Amino acid sequence: MSIYAIADLHLSIDGKKAMDVFGGQWEGYMEKIKENWKKQVQEEDTVVIRW
Repeated sequence: MSIYAIADLHLSIDGKKAMDVFGGQWEGYMEKIKENWKKQVQEEDTVVIRW
C-alpha cells in the first residue's frame, strides 16, 4: 500500500482555463495525468487530493 498526495492540478474540464497557452508540455495534460494515475495508483493505495 502506498500513500500519495497531489494538489493544484489545474483541471479545466469545461475548457474555460486553457493551460496549453503556457507551452506544449500542457497539451493533453489531463489525459497524461489520467494515464499516469492508472499506471501508478493501485486499488489498495490512499490518495490525498488538495482541490
